Amino acid sequence: MSVVFNAKDHTYVMDGVNLPSVTTVLSNSGIIDSRWFTKSATDRGSKVHQATEFYDEGSLNEGELDEQLKPYLAAWKRFLVDTGTKIIDIEKVVYHPKYLYAGTVDRVALMDGEPCILEIKSGKPTKWHPLQTSAYQQCMKEKTNGAHLRRIIVYLSPDNYKLKEHTNDIEDFAVFSSALRLYRWSLHGGKKK
Repeated sequence: MSVVFNAKDHTYVMDGVNLPSVTTVLSNSGIIDSRWFTKSATDRGSKVHQATEFYDEGSLNEGELDEQLKPYLAAWKRFLVDTGTKIIDIEKVVYHPKYLYAGTVDRVALMDGEPCILEIKSGKPTKWHPLQTSAYQQCMKEKTNGAHLRRIIVYLSPDNYKLKEHTNDIEDFAVFSSALRLYRWSLHGGKKK
């Protein structure tokens, strides 16, 4: 089985079945409050993601990069050099075959010689970030025969970065699982199908 991601409408489909994304589950269950996301912050986040993605792929023309994005890219480069992180995979689509949800991991990498999930954020830490990385970690466990992957978020700001590692694997996934149950319950109005 494989999952196809449609970037145009941000959907994940496995064998003709739509799977909810991790962020959809968290948003629709009330954990992510999208009222606090301004259009400019969302736009900046998307552009920072794209710049770091193109940089990691080796396809970024830095001379054409928007001046406002250059400090964020500089922070990303500094993170890579300072930590010696090696990128293994970029924008990896993952899914959980049992719980039937999907998402896209920003980076799969080696940090300090250990495999990890890296999420890149250009905003501030929020309470739902550990739930997101936990959901991705569980998808990756299914693909790696249970291998443990560290969960790290790289918060980029102009010319700086901050790392936050999430280590409460069991509790974080328990909360995500509850959100997934609430999401599915809400789709059917609390009625069994």
